[in-house]
Amino acid sequence: MFFTGLFHCRSEPWVLIGLGGASAGWLVSGDDVPVGERVDANAVVRQTTGYTCGAAASATFLRLHGLSATEREMARATMVVPMRGTTMLKLYWAMDDVFRPRGRTVELRHCPVLEPGLVPTPCLADVRLGPLVDHVVVVREVGPSGITLDDPMHGVSFVG
Repeated sequence: MFFTGLFHCRSEPWVLIGLGGASAGWLVSGDDVPVGERVDANAVVRQTTGYTCGAAASATFLRLHGLSATEREMARATMVVPMRGTTMLKLYWAMDDVFRPRGRTVELRHCPVLEPGLVPTPCLADVRLGPLVDHVVVVREVGPSGITLDDPMHGVSFVG
């Protein structure tokens, strides 16, 4: 698993977001994305299509910060393209729209390795699964024995 970047939000006035993602994008509204709404017992918003991981993970991330969000709302906000998904830049724009009015700024940053003490949690991370396949997850905790993820595809997962 290769992490290409991450988001973070805490009481300080900044949000960290990773630069990555191989999804090509056309600017669309996201209105044509046929998403439902599934939230599991661990409060992880589960993706309802093969290409809405960014939207679902963003909704989980925002909920962790006390903000109401659904996969459908985030699919629109991140301009999800059917069968392609979204990009980290579109996730950045959406998070900036949410956090800027709250006095926080959003920063794009490349982060190939998640290490304890260096990565504030929770954060959103872009995971490189293959040459043209990325997946967005919420990193709940980074510890010496591994990483706990809120994965929109699989739910709570541990990578050791």
